[in-house]
Amino acid sequence: MWTTVSQREQSVVNGQTANLIDVERQLSFASDGIETVTYLETPAAVTGSEVSATFELAGQSSTLTSEGGSGPVTYTCAAGELTQSSAGYEAVFTRAT
Repeated sequence: MWTTVSQREQSVVNGQTANLIDVERQLSFASDGIETVTYLETPAAVTGSEVSATFELAGQSSTLTSEGGSGPVTYTCAAGELTQSSAGYEAVFTRAT
């Protein structure tokens, strides 16, 4: 099990560039290599390649939808730290205890 340390992701949402940072997630990997992602108390939900997030600012709320997909993701693991990176995306995780 791995827990988010930091994340940054750029995506075009409703025609505007949005920066998502520090979305709290936990990752686990099955023996066959399948990754399971659990989102922890975050407004973003991911279904396939579609990202939907609801934001509330000054009493106004808006739901934004974006087509995900930043290309192939590179996984680097060393000394209890896992990094995922791709174009416009980087997330760093530590091994959960």
